[in-house]
Amino acid sequence: MKRMASLAAVAIMAAGTLTACSGGGGYCDKLKDYDQDADIADLDFQTEEGQQKLIDVMEDLESEAPDELKDDYQVVIDGFTSLRDGNPEDIDPKFQDAFTAIGEDAQENCDVDMGV
Repeated sequence: MKRMASLAAVAIMAAGTLTACSGGGGYCDKLKDYDQDADIADLDFQTEEGQQKLIDVMEDLESEAPDELKDDYQVVIDGFTSLRDGNPEDIDPKFQDAFTAIGEDAQENCDVDMGV
């Protein structure tokens, strides 16, 4: 349960703490768009609906992400899917590292703070 709560906190940070994106390109533009989406900020990520929306957002970001982040996105998406399905024990041990890599890249290349 403790791990599930930690992952839920990461989910909230992932979708709810994006800030301004001054970089260009489709990927940075998507990050900025999600940052400005009030509907996402208001979602309850403890619910299946909120968790599914987070998965949808991550899949959308993955579609524009740089190639070097594709594997990290897949680990994160799979982790959130396991959480949504009630199987936190199936989350890849690399989940936190993958999420951190995505967040660091967002900060460095898009000037977006994902809270990691």
